[in-house]
Amino acid sequence: MEKQEPRKFFNVAKMFLPEEKEQVMMLVTNALYRNEIDSPNGVLDVRIWDDSNPQMLELGDTDESV
Repeated sequence: MEKQEPRKFFNVAKMFLPEEKEQVMMLVTNALYRNEIDSPNGVLDVRIWDDSNPQMLELGDTDESV
């Protein structure tokens, strides 16, 4: 299988204000709890892929996991 080129994405988690990050984390924790999954101990990762947005080339991060 041929390896794909890394995709660019906006790392929205880096753009949150501290209080916004807290609010999103509360929503995530509530959704996990509702589905009987323990609270996360990891890092919040919110990504948006938008290949049609020209700002993606200069402001986007590269997804190296592809």
